[in-house]
Amino acid sequence: MIELIRGELLSKEPSYVVIDAGGIGFGLVVSLTTYDSLPPSGGQCRLFVHEQVREDAYTLYGFAMDAERNLFRLLTGVSGVGPKLAMGVLSGMGIRDLLSSIANRDIRRLSGISGIGKRTAERIAVELADKVNPFEAYAGGPCAGAPAGAAARDAVLALVALGHSQEGAAEAVRRVMESEDAPSSTGDIVRRVLASGGR
Repeated sequence: MIELIRGELLSKEPSYVVIDAGGIGFGLVVSLTTYDSLPPSGGQCRLFVHEQVREDAYTLYGFAMDAERNLFRLLTGVSGVGPKLAMGVLSGMGIRDLLSSIANRDIRRLSGISGIGKRTAERIAVELADKVNPFEAYAGGPCAGAPAGAAARDAVLALVALGHSQEGAAEAVRRVMESEDAPSSTGDIVRRVLASGGR
Protein backbone atom coordinates (compact mmCIF):
# COMPACT_ATOMS: atom_id res chain seq x y z
CA MET A 1 0.00 0.00 0.00
CA ILE A 2 1.06 3.57 -0.64
CA GLU A 3 1.21 5.46 2.67
CA LEU A 4 3.18 8.57 1.73
CA ILE A 5 4.25 10.37 -1.43
CA ARG A 6 7.09 12.89 -1.44
CA GLY A 7 8.27 14.81 -4.47
CA GLU A 8 7.88 17.83 -6.73
CA LEU A 9 4.45 19.35 -7.05
CA LEU A 10 3.91 19.39 -10.82
CA SER A 11 0.46 20.94 -10.83
CA LYS A 12 -2.34 21.71 -8.42
CA GLU A 13 -6.02 22.53 -8.55
CA PRO A 14 -8.36 23.01 -5.58
CA SER A 15 -9.36 19.33 -5.64
CA TYR A 16 -6.57 17.57 -7.54
CA VAL A 17 -2.77 17.63 -7.57
CA VAL A 18 0.00 15.83 -9.41
CA ILE A 19 3.28 14.97 -7.67
CA ASP A 20 6.42 13.72 -9.40
CA ALA A 21 7.91 11.09 -7.10
CA GLY A 22 10.89 9.26 -8.55
CA GLY A 23 9.90 10.06 -12.12
CA ILE A 24 6.31 8.86 -11.70
CA GLY A 25 3.47 11.39 -11.72
CA PHE A 26 0.94 10.54 -9.03
CA GLY A 27 -2.48 12.19 -9.27
CA LEU A 28 -4.22 12.68 -5.92
CA VAL A 29 -7.62 13.99 -4.91
CA VAL A 30 -7.21 16.57 -2.14
CA SER A 31 -9.38 18.73 0.11
CA LEU A 32 -9.26 22.53 0.14
CA THR A 33 -7.54 22.28 3.53
CA THR A 34 -4.66 20.32 2.01
CA TYR A 35 -4.63 22.44 -1.16
CA ASP A 36 -4.18 25.62 0.91
CA SER A 37 -1.13 24.12 2.65
CA LEU A 38 0.72 23.21 -0.55
CA PRO A 39 3.61 25.21 -2.02
CA PRO A 40 3.44 26.71 -5.51
CA SER A 41 3.88 24.33 -8.45
CA GLY A 42 7.53 23.28 -8.69
CA GLY A 43 7.96 23.14 -4.93
CA GLN A 44 8.64 20.07 -2.82
CA CYS A 45 5.86 18.53 -0.78
CA ARG A 46 4.70 15.32 0.81
CA LEU A 47 1.23 13.96 1.32
CA PHE A 48 -0.18 11.14 3.40
CA VAL A 49 -2.11 8.79 1.14
CA HIS A 50 -5.28 6.76 1.26
CA GLU A 51 -5.82 4.30 -1.59
CA GLN A 52 -9.24 3.29 -2.84
CA VAL A 53 -9.35 0.30 -5.16
CA ARG A 54 -12.59 -0.56 -6.93
CA GLU A 55 -13.42 -2.66 -9.94
CA ASP A 56 -13.89 0.42 -12.10
CA ALA A 57 -11.44 2.86 -10.49
CA TYR A 58 -8.17 3.27 -8.60
CA THR A 59 -8.06 6.55 -6.68
CA LEU A 60 -5.42 8.14 -4.47
CA TYR A 61 -6.47 10.68 -1.84
CA GLY A 62 -3.79 13.00 -0.46
CA PHE A 63 -3.64 14.73 2.93
CA ALA A 64 -1.20 17.28 4.33
CA MET A 65 -1.69 15.90 7.86
CA ASP A 66 -2.11 12.40 9.17
CA ALA A 67 -4.92 13.75 11.37
CA GLU A 68 -6.86 14.70 8.24
CA ARG A 69 -6.35 11.27 6.69
CA ASN A 70 -7.47 9.59 9.92
CA LEU A 71 -10.64 11.70 9.96
CA PHE A 72 -11.29 10.93 6.28
CA ARG A 73 -11.17 7.22 7.08
CA LEU A 74 -13.54 7.67 10.00
CA LEU A 75 -15.96 9.74 7.92
CA THR A 76 -16.12 7.14 5.15
CA GLY A 77 -17.08 4.59 7.78
CA VAL A 78 -20.24 6.55 8.60
CA SER A 79 -23.40 5.28 6.91
CA GLY A 80 -24.18 7.35 3.82
CA VAL A 81 -20.79 9.09 3.68
CA GLY A 82 -18.61 8.11 0.73
CA PRO A 83 -15.17 9.42 -0.23
CA LYS A 84 -16.55 12.34 -2.27
CA LEU A 85 -18.77 13.58 0.55
CA ALA A 86 -15.98 13.01 3.11
CA MET A 87 -13.66 15.24 1.05
CA GLY A 88 -16.45 17.82 0.92
CA VAL A 89 -16.67 17.77 4.70
CA LEU A 90 -12.90 18.19 5.02
CA SER A 91 -13.03 21.07 2.54
CA GLY A 92 -15.91 22.78 4.31
CA MET A 93 -14.20 23.37 7.64
CA GLY A 94 -10.68 23.53 9.03
CA ILE A 95 -9.46 20.26 10.52
CA ARG A 96 -9.23 21.67 14.05
CA ASP A 97 -12.74 23.13 14.00
CA LEU A 98 -14.09 19.96 12.40
CA LEU A 99 -12.57 17.68 15.04
CA SER A 100 -13.89 19.97 17.77
CA SER A 101 -17.38 20.11 16.24
CA ILE A 102 -17.58 16.32 16.02
CA ALA A 103 -16.24 15.79 19.55
CA ASN A 104 -18.77 18.31 20.92
CA ARG A 105 -21.59 16.88 18.77
CA ASP A 106 -22.24 20.32 17.33
CA ILE A 107 -24.95 19.41 14.82
CA ARG A 108 -25.60 23.02 13.86
CA ARG A 109 -22.02 23.67 12.75
CA LEU A 110 -21.69 20.33 10.99
CA SER A 111 -24.95 20.78 9.08
CA GLY A 112 -23.68 24.18 7.95
CA ILE A 113 -21.13 22.46 5.70
CA SER A 114 -22.26 22.41 2.07
CA GLY A 115 -23.73 19.03 1.15
CA ILE A 116 -24.29 17.96 4.76
CA GLY A 117 -27.88 17.83 5.90
CA LYS A 118 -29.04 17.60 9.49
CA ARG A 119 -29.45 13.82 9.41
CA THR A 120 -25.97 13.24 8.01
CA ALA A 121 -24.53 15.69 10.55
CA GLU A 122 -26.27 13.78 13.33
CA ARG A 123 -24.87 10.45 12.11
CA ILE A 124 -21.36 11.88 11.90
CA ALA A 125 -21.60 13.32 15.41
CA VAL A 126 -23.16 10.26 17.01
CA GLU A 127 -20.88 7.70 15.34
CA LEU A 128 -17.61 9.60 15.62
CA ALA A 129 -17.81 11.77 18.76
CA ASP A 130 -16.12 9.12 20.90
CA LYS A 131 -13.60 8.17 18.19
CA VAL A 132 -11.96 11.52 17.49
CA ASN A 133 -9.36 13.43 19.48
CA PRO A 134 -10.26 17.12 19.06
CA PHE A 135 -6.63 18.08 19.66
CA GLU A 136 -5.03 15.65 17.22
CA ALA A 137 -4.44 18.43 14.72
CA TYR A 138 -2.46 20.42 17.28
CA ALA A 139 0.28 17.80 17.03
CA GLY A 140 1.34 19.79 13.97
CA GLY A 141 2.06 18.88 10.39
CA PRO A 142 3.48 15.73 8.85
CA CYS A 143 6.86 16.09 10.55
CA ALA A 144 5.52 16.56 14.05
CA GLY A 145 4.81 13.91 16.63
CA ALA A 146 1.77 13.40 18.82
CA PRO A 147 2.82 14.79 22.22
CA ALA A 148 1.34 18.28 21.71
CA GLY A 149 -2.03 16.82 20.82
CA ALA A 150 -1.99 14.49 23.82
CA ALA A 151 -0.92 17.34 26.10
CA ALA A 152 -3.80 19.51 24.90
CA ARG A 153 -6.30 16.71 25.43
CA ASP A 154 -4.98 16.04 28.93
CA ALA A 155 -5.07 19.75 29.72
CA VAL A 156 -8.80 19.81 28.97
CA LEU A 157 -9.32 16.85 31.31
CA ALA A 158 -7.32 18.60 34.02
CA LEU A 159 -9.33 21.81 33.66
CA VAL A 160 -12.61 19.89 33.84
CA ALA A 161 -11.34 18.25 37.03
CA LEU A 162 -10.67 21.76 38.36
CA GLY A 163 -14.28 22.74 37.78
CA HIS A 164 -14.33 24.11 34.23
CA SER A 165 -17.04 23.02 31.83
CA GLN A 166 -15.98 20.67 29.04
CA GLU A 167 -16.83 23.23 26.37
CA GLY A 168 -15.16 26.11 28.22
CA ALA A 169 -12.01 24.09 28.87
CA ALA A 170 -11.77 22.97 25.26
CA GLU A 171 -12.18 26.53 23.99
CA ALA A 172 -9.59 27.92 26.42
CA VAL A 173 -7.05 25.24 25.48
CA ARG A 174 -7.73 25.82 21.79
CA ARG A 175 -6.87 29.51 22.15
CA VAL A 176 -3.66 28.70 24.02
CA MET A 177 -2.60 26.13 21.42
CA GLU A 178 -3.17 28.60 18.59
CA SER A 179 -0.84 31.20 20.13
CA GLU A 180 2.59 31.69 18.58
CA ASP A 181 4.40 30.46 21.70
CA ALA A 182 2.06 27.56 22.46
CA PRO A 183 3.34 25.40 25.35
CA SER A 184 3.98 21.71 24.80
CA SER A 185 3.35 20.19 28.22
CA THR A 186 0.03 19.61 29.95
CA GLY A 187 1.09 21.54 33.04
CA ASP A 188 2.20 24.58 31.06
CA ILE A 189 -1.03 24.59 29.04
CA VAL A 190 -3.16 24.46 32.20
CA ARG A 191 -1.09 27.18 33.87
CA ARG A 192 -1.45 29.41 30.80
CA VAL A 193 -5.23 28.97 30.82
CA LEU A 194 -5.48 29.66 34.56
CA ALA A 195 -3.22 32.71 34.24
CA SER A 196 -5.56 34.15 31.64
CA GLY A 197 -8.53 33.58 33.89
CA GLY A 198 -9.68 30.63 31.80
CA ARG A 199 -10.83 33.03 29.09
